Amino acid sequence: MKAILKHTRPLALLVFFLGLIGPALAGTGSLNFQGTPGSGYVREATGIVSPSPLDISGSFTLEAWINPSSIDERPILSDSAYLLSTFPVPNSSVFGIKFILFYTNSNNDIIGSVTTWPVQLTGLAIGTLNHVVAMFDGVNNRCFLAINGVLTVTPAGTACTSGPLLTGSNQLFGVGITFAGNSAGNNPGPERFNGSITEIRISTSQRYIANFTPATTFTSDPFTAGLWHINEAPGSTTFADSGPGNHTLFAVADTTPDAFSFNAQTGIPFGNAAVSSNPITVSGINFGAPVSIVGGSYSVNGGAFTAAPGAVNNGDSVRVRVNSSGSINTQTCTTLTIGGVSGPFCATTGTPVLDLTLLLPLLLDDD
Repeated sequence: MKAILKHTRPLALLVFFLGLIGPALAGTGSLNFQGTPGSGYVREATGIVSPSPLDISGSFTLEAWINPSSIDERPILSDSAYLLSTFPVPNSSVFGIKFILFYTNSNNDIIGSVTTWPVQLTGLAIGTLNHVVAMFDGVNNRCFLAINGVLTVTPAGTACTSGPLLTGSNQLFGVGITFAGNSAGNNPGPERFNGSITEIRISTSQRYIANFTPATTFTSDPFTAGLWHINEAPGSTTFADSGPGNHTLFAVADTTPDAFSFNAQTGIPFGNAAVSSNPITVSGINFGAPVSIVGGSYSVNGGAFTAAPGAVNNGDSVRVRVNSSGSINTQTCTTLTIGGVSGPFCATTGTPVLDLTLLLPLLLDDD
């Protein structure tokens, strides 16, 4: 079983699973994650006071709307005391979520046992928004999971922890990522969420005790430690905390797209004719990437062709255009560059074909 680990010392984990169920609707803004190692992620500010206000030692609730793009283990929300992630149930096609608590003993060692508790396992429709919840009842030492309002709890007599939750490690709160435990607490781990996350709330209480209807937009109250609607303008790299605190989140942008290519064209009529390429779809970025072109022009999402520098977003469709040569059997090329990745488009003129039928009247003319 592949694990997402965020500490370099031995771990004490509580793990249990719940299958994701049913479609739901959430807000219009979202954080889009590519899921590849080294790609973008979102975190709280570095240089925070230890412990961070998002490090909660008592009861708490983590919740978010997520739209996963792949069936694998990916971090959703993490801090020094917890990790909420997606998780594929072993030896099954079922997809769920996993909740891990990190705690210490009297010597401040992170030790303990692993308890696995799979319940209510159902299929996940990829590309669907789901409301996910992980809760810790610090009074009764029990844990809860909920997906789209269906709540489950650890069995009676099953403790979540055997010591106090790990807090004050300077580890950053992360969205779509975990941070390796070190003195700075800001060393990003390799795993990234794959899909989108929106409407995030952290609470200093257990919010739900029975099945419920998830709110599409979270609200703030005295138990809110952090609340992010993710409704900023496209291309934003900071996300305001709408709760009572001021825990702004920051996007670490990935503006390097996946490689792309255009199909070369041949046999093009000569004489400075405009030749357009096949469209390519920009992928692999989570922030607007700069775009420029040499020797031609480009069009984004069917818009007007331009040679001026601009920006493109993940999922945009881009075509380029170059003028053919005025000579036969001659190649002309243009090169498009997006976020430092370049792709050429070339058009080669052909050889004119003499149409003998045009000469036939002249050959038959006796004059």
